[in-house]
Amino acid sequence: MDRRRRTEPAARAHVTLTERDGFVLLALAECGYLSAAQISRECFPSADRCRRRLRQLLDAKYITAFLCASRDSNILAIGRDGLLALRDLGHDITGLTTPAPLRASAARHTLLISDMRLWAARLNEAGLGQLYAWEPGRGEYARQLGLAQHHLAPDALCVASVQGHEITAVIEADCGHETQALTLKLRALKGWLATRRDTELWLVVIGDDVRIRQIRTMISEAGVGRWTRLFRQEEVISRPLGDPPGLVERP
Repeated sequence: MDRRRRTEPAARAHVTLTERDGFVLLALAECGYLSAAQISRECFPSADRCRRRLRQLLDAKYITAFLCASRDSNILAIGRDGLLALRDLGHDITGLTTPAPLRASAARHTLLISDMRLWAARLNEAGLGQLYAWEPGRGEYARQLGLAQHHLAPDALCVASVQGHEITAVIEADCGHETQALTLKLRALKGWLATRRDTELWLVVIGDDVRIRQIRTMISEAGVGRWTRLFRQEEVISRPLGDPPGLVERP
């Protein structure tokens, strides 16, 4: 993370990896970046136990950690040795790599996208559906869908079944201050969504009731309500999962 002090691990320590460690490493490899708070929520019974184990994984150089802000939890990423450990644990690491550097200004947005991915990964456990694939918004799958032709580069793409319906979802994240960029995206998405079947927009938002009402108005004015599910961050991070929100407007 540029201009941020990296937390310094101790001399390399030996750690016997557990099944839970494998889950943590795989989540980091798939998401790119996660906060300690996110890992605690998904994998540990308490924040204290999570911090202790992450410290051990850091000392063993399976993961790396960055300080984002003094009052925020560390942001974590998998290291090269963590990828090799995943392979040794029997995981297929084809296509997985250590993430590109993360700008401090993009950290909150990146973690919000990870919140959405972690939510989707829990669909099967909650009996609500199944996550089949999570793809980058600028990758090969995005090109196959024709998004580039509409000058669209979403935050991510998700292929999943939700309550019995298999869909492709365009993922967009809003941290409460992206009004102009989001408005342009919503307008551009209408033309693309209108050409698609079994396709939705999943928009996850950090914000109070005023911001939610503002975004609902933006969705309505852009004409994309019939394809859009609007998620509050609180709904996405709640465990166990509740029912996903319905479409903003009935088709």
